[in-house]
Amino acid sequence: MSYLLLIIFIIILLYKYNKACCFIVAFYPLLSMIGMTDSINLFQTLSIISILLFILKYHNINRIKFPFYLTIILIIVSYTISNLMNIAHWPTSIAIIASEYIFTIVFWSIVSNKNNRIYFFRYFVIFISIICLYEVYEFLTQSNPLYDFYVNSSMFIGYDADRSEDIRFGTMRCHSLMRDVGAMGTICCMAFCIFFFHLKNGLKNINTYYLYILIALCIICTFLTGTRTVILALIFSMIIISMSLNLKRKLYLWLLSSFMIIIFIDYFQEIIMSFYDTQSVSGSSTYMRHWQYLIVMNAFEKSPLYGLGLEGTSIVINRYVGAFGLESVWFQILINYGLLGVIAFSASLLQGFYFSLKYKNIIAFTIVALFLLVKTMSSIPGIGNGYFLYIIIYLIKCKNSIYENRYNNNA
Repeated sequence: MSYLLLIIFIIILLYKYNKACCFIVAFYPLLSMIGMTDSINLFQTLSIISILLFILKYHNINRIKFPFYLTIILIIVSYTISNLMNIAHWPTSIAIIASEYIFTIVFWSIVSNKNNRIYFFRYFVIFISIICLYEVYEFLTQSNPLYDFYVNSSMFIGYDADRSEDIRFGTMRCHSLMRDVGAMGTICCMAFCIFFFHLKNGLKNINTYYLYILIALCIICTFLTGTRTVILALIFSMIIISMSLNLKRKLYLWLLSSFMIIIFIDYFQEIIMSFYDTQSVSGSSTYMRHWQYLIVMNAFEKSPLYGLGLEGTSIVINRYVGAFGLESVWFQILINYGLLGVIAFSASLLQGFYFSLKYKNIIAFTIVALFLLVKTMSSIPGIGNGYFLYIIIYLIKCKNSIYENRYNNNA
């Protein structure tokens, strides 16, 4: 089945390259769950093929004015040195670099065109509609038959345990179609920002009322994951975004928020209590995070510069049971790639913040901030470390187009 999907996508890429690439990025979280091998997924495979087709079409990819070349160079250096100094995993490393970073150059070029931005946004709306509506179904029925299918199917990768009975805040934590509750919540937070951006800037690529519905669904679905990290990220995002509103809209937003908190006061009290009393809910606790920190530091001291390699996390987890599900991406990077990996990932975030401010894009800045928050507080399986770049690239291109149109109209 995986290879059949691959063949179908290759055919579409050959005939409708731009649309296919927009669809691939929009459905990244779902495509990355479908395995081609034990360690390489469909999104990564399609990214490599798309890059090769792009080079054949444009010949010289280096001539594209792309803002994140520094990030790509540092990532390549980090992965290369780590592979040379440890047990090499070249195919997987190449797949990660290509899909998470080099493919962003292709996406940058494609969404420079207005029609392609519209394609991407509409595909993204379809994706969010599917996962949010299914999560509502999951909550109402307190069951997830598709997730059960994932766990028992060899077609999907990353599903080693059935967590469908995981309960928090009085209800089942909803995954929807995602690999992890954190991934679902992170996607919803980012979608909330994108939809708000469209409303704020009057980009009417779809019905305005449906955008309001999607925004409401993203907020609801974030809470239904029962994940403290993404709930905090959503609240954090709403606070930053509200700063860009005029006084009237700020009042509307805060009145609505206050009304919702009053209605669901018991639910919010449980959430608030879980932050300072980490033992009150199942999952990560302060003690567990401290124990994981000690384990990570022990592994880091053995190879501080380039880490233990791509399988470093697996080695540590096999040795220390307490390291299972490391609750921060920084822990994983330190173990696998050492300081070079930390520098590379930090550079991607810093460049994201810099270019968001340079292009005066508060929503893109919010995306980087919430991504930093969720990845610091959890590893978010199913969402790669470079995923946020695709989102801010789209937002930056949209905002630049708005500025250009205003300039042309005033000229």
